[in-house]
Order: sequence, then C-alpha cells, then structure tokens
Amino acid sequence: MEPAYGVGAVAGRAPRPRAASYRKNHPQWVLLLLTASVAFAAGMQLADLGTTMLGLQHGLVEENPLMAVALGSFGPLATVAAKLGVSVVLIVNCRRLPLRLSLPLAWAVAAIGTVTVWSNLIQLLHH
Repeated sequence: MEPAYGVGAVAGRAPRPRAASYRKNHPQWVLLLLTASVAFAAGMQLADLGTTMLGLQHGLVEENPLMAVALGSFGPLATVAAKLGVSVVLIVNCRRLPLRLSLPLAWAVAAIGTVTVWSNLIQLLHH
C-alpha cells in the first residue's frame, strides 16, 4: 500500500480529493451559477472601487475605518489593492473550496459589494 500524503492524510487511507474534483458530481447549471456569482462579486468590487474613487474626488470620506486608515497612509492605491485582493482571494478560494462553501462566499462578497455600491451612489447623489 502506498503512503497517503496531503491534508487529512491518515495512515492507511488515501487523502481526501481536492474541492475541484467534487465539482464533477454537480450539474452544469450549478457550476454556471458559481461562475456567474464569482463574476458578479468581482464586478461589484470593481464598481465599489469606481464609486469610492468618484466619491473621494467629490469630497466624500471613506466610511470604512480600516480603509480610511489605509487611504490616509497609502493613498488611493490602498483601495485598488484591497479590491483587487478581495477579488483574487474570492476566485482562488471558490476554486478550492467545496461548493457548499464557495457559493455562499461568492454571494456574501456580492451582497456586501452591492450594498456598498448603492451606498456610494446614494451619497454621491445627495452630495
């Protein structure tokens, strides 16, 4: 018997398959839903970046305390790095995690991004 290697390896047992192999057991529409969800979430990150930059140019302040500190220290590049980082982490994790975790993760990021974009737009309209 060959030794088992990898995460969750137990002597005498084969390692658990990676999440991508779980995807073979799901219908095509579920995978399309995941792809669309991740694309929408990444799009919301881009829209958040755009509306945040537009708001900052028009004199609005960053309401997220962590991003406000980062903006004060590193300027607009901090916002770009944060949004790009969230998108990359989302894409990588949704490819590695099982669908029962990756779909809710994509939906959560999309929901937060959507609320943030609408908040930015409302503030811009009332400014």
